[in-house]
Amino acid sequence: MKKLILLACIVLCAGNVSARKVGVYCFFADGTNAVYEDENLRVVIGVDGGKPCWIVANKSDRTLYIDKGNSFSYKNNEPTCLFTNASYTSGKEKNTGLGINLGSVANAAGIGGIAGTLMGGMNVGGGRTTQNSTTVHEQRVLTLAPKAVYKLCDWTIGVSDIARIGFRPRKIGRTWHFENTDTPYSIRGVLRYSQTEDFSETWDVTVSNYVNDIALDKRQSLRKFEKAQVVNNPVYANRSFCAFHEGQNYATVAYLFGGCLLIGGIAGAVAASA
Repeated sequence: MKKLILLACIVLCAGNVSARKVGVYCFFADGTNAVYEDENLRVVIGVDGGKPCWIVANKSDRTLYIDKGNSFSYKNNEPTCLFTNASYTSGKEKNTGLGINLGSVANAAGIGGIAGTLMGGMNVGGGRTTQNSTTVHEQRVLTLAPKAVYKLCDWTIGVSDIARIGFRPRKIGRTWHFENTDTPYSIRGVLRYSQTEDFSETWDVTVSNYVNDIALDKRQSLRKFEKAQVVNNPVYANRSFCAFHEGQNYATVAYLFGGCLLIGGIAGAVAASA
C-alpha cells in the first residue's frame, strides 16, 4: 500500500500540471488610416518584431527632411514628441592617484560644450585623469536619404494596456470586438516633413491604427507567436497582430504525511509578458 501511495505521489509531482496561462492575440484594424502615401513618402503603422511600429519610406530621388520637434507619436491619445533633445557621451577615462576629476562630474551632470571641456582638465585632490570623449547631440531635423526606409518609433502593448476588458474567465475561444470609439488600444503618428532643409514649405501627415479584435487562444512560445487554432479564422486573415501571455501556472503537488496522501495546490505566479 505504501508503495502505491509513493508511486502516486511521484506521478502527481512530476506530471499533474495544468497551465492557466493563455495567449492574448490583439488584431489591428489595418484600415486606410494606417497608411499614407504621396509622390514623396509612404508612411505606415504596422507590426515589426512583435511590436506596433511607425515606419516612413522616402520614395523619391531627393533628400527629404522631417521636423521631429513638430512630429508626435500617440498611444491612447497620450502624445510623445519625436524630438527628445537628448545627448550621448562616449569615451575613455584613465585615473591615477586619489584625485577627483571634474570632467566626470560634468559628464554626469550633462554639462557639455566649452564648459565641459574646461572641467575635463581640472582635478581636485592628488589624482590625474586623462579623458577622451565625444558628445553627440540629437538633431531636431531627421534627414531622409533617397529610397531609404526609417523606423520612427516602436510602441509597447501588453496586459496593462488592455486590462480594462478583463480576462477572467481565461477561456480559450473568448473574443472581443471594438470600434475606433471604444477600443482599449489606439496608436497614431503625426509627421511634418519638407523637401527643403529650411522648411519653407511643409506637409503634415497623420496615420493611425487601433485594436479592433482580441482573441484568447493557446499560448505559444514567447520567442515565436503563430496563429493558433481559434484565431486561425478567415476573419483574422492577413491582419497585423501582436500577441502575449496572460495568467498564471498552477501545479498540483502531492504530500505524504503519516501514510495519508494529501493533495495540495501550489500556484507559481508567472508575470505576464508583452
